[in-house]
Amino acid sequence: FQELVSKSNIQDKELILRVLSMYQDPAQREQEIKNISSVYKTLADEILPQLRRSRLTLNYEIIGKSDEEITKLASSNPSELNIEELLYAATLTNDPAKQEAIYTQATKQFPNDYRAYNNLGNCLSSW
Repeated sequence: FQELVSKSNIQDKELILRVLSMYQDPAQREQEIKNISSVYKTLADEILPQLRRSRLTLNYEIIGKSDEEITKLASSNPSELNIEELLYAATLTNDPAKQEAIYTQATKQFPNDYRAYNNLGNCLSSW
């Protein structure tokens, strides 16, 4: 607050800074600043909103494989893919034989996941 006031162009800036240094009690400080009614409105409009804002910086790393990597692994080393990636790999190709191979592999790797069986059945029924 003190830093923002000192950098501002408020007319009674020195008086406000003096009040801040004279009184240690925050309630007393606020009351004394409110007593300077002409300045308090300016403080409420210009300085206080800046103190109510928060700035967040988020650093994140996307963990995942590209479509090309998933397609390559689905045909060369499908055991490195999880069920979501295997099911997605089948959607990346239009070749029914490749889709069948991917869904078959998914049923072997993840026998408790019904989606692979369902998709394999759908793939076989559309031939």
